[in-house]
Amino acid sequence: MFFYYQIPYGSFVIIKSDGTFISLHGEHNKDMVYQIAEEIKKDIKKVEHYTYDFKQKIEPSKFDSLLYNSNKGNRNFELNFESDSIFYKMAHPARRYGVLKKHQLDSVKNYINKISKTQNTFKDYIVINYNSGDAPNKDLSSESTAYIYKTDYQKQLNTIIDCNQFWVYKDDKNIKYRNKKNINWIKDDASVFKNLFFKYQIPFGSFVIIKSDGRYIVNYGEYYPEMVYDVAKEVSGQSNNHVTSSTNLSKIGAFKANQNFTITKPHDWFEVFHHGYVGYTPIQPNDNHFKTIVSIFQHNINTKALPFNTFVDNQIKQYKDVVSIYNASLKEVNNHLGTVYIHEFETETHQVIVMYFQNNGHYYQYKYSAIDKSFKKHLNSALLILDSISFK
Repeated sequence: MFFYYQIPYGSFVIIKSDGTFISLHGEHNKDMVYQIAEEIKKDIKKVEHYTYDFKQKIEPSKFDSLLYNSNKGNRNFELNFESDSIFYKMAHPARRYGVLKKHQLDSVKNYINKISKTQNTFKDYIVINYNSGDAPNKDLSSESTAYIYKTDYQKQLNTIIDCNQFWVYKDDKNIKYRNKKNINWIKDDASVFKNLFFKYQIPFGSFVIIKSDGRYIVNYGEYYPEMVYDVAKEVSGQSNNHVTSSTNLSKIGAFKANQNFTITKPHDWFEVFHHGYVGYTPIQPNDNHFKTIVSIFQHNINTKALPFNTFVDNQIKQYKDVVSIYNASLKEVNNHLGTVYIHEFETETHQVIVMYFQNNGHYYQYKYSAIDKSFKKHLNSALLILDSISFK
């Protein structure tokens, strides 16, 4: 049917499910096979499947309503998968609750002892910070500066729950940049944690807190220390929501009192304290506000020894060392803040605008970062915050 004549050095054929085919006759290499495979795939129209956690089929018109909602907080986030003929769009829960049976909990403890090569004395809670692998194409070339790797995180967590803390990774070629000097990363060799809690590769890590009675809470996606503290309080039954809010309000008030500028936020946005400064977000408190956030702060550096344009170049270089960025542009403008450098780019998950400006010998940074679906929706409000900046 395909190879009627005797052709030296072989031939090959690729046949589609609809019966169409492409054959190539004569000597060939693997790259030629790949090329033909790509060519025959072009005519395949992929079917889109919308699903909730791969458990429930969703009508396409209802999919977005399961994602971010300013009135309900960030309940789910989107993950995409594809095969040769199907494109899957999945709404994945941002948080999952469950209970391990006694034999499952015992197996988890035994597995931890095995992969950590330590006979651990287990406390009331087990905390597992899990890295399933970074977003595609993201290569780190320097030490991560994430606050979750700071030593203060563990100290603060131990004041909330009596716990064993483990740092586990599945497949991360950049693990050497994850504060490996101070953190004992252990590999999920048998995929026990992957199968139990972290089935899908979610960028920027996840964590689970397991109570001694088997109850657990998993948080998926990018997080910061305060989110771990909040989940620790929830799983331990501590009713400290009011205390937490009061503490954060106190930090926010102190930070704003010490900064030498003021801003006006949109009435339906919230103030959040993270990474040592105040941010502004339309997302409900205690949800993952990194989905959409504006941050403004002053850099505490000796500006006399560092020209402004050099400072901007250094900031952009440092950012590129930590995060893979795409479609980047840099321009210089003059507005009510004076000379402003505007750096726009995309990451694997977000669209970002960073603006650098100066006032009275000090250097400042404004940053608006949002997932793709939220970026345009909140852009005008984010820029109103920029326009409202007034120096004291």
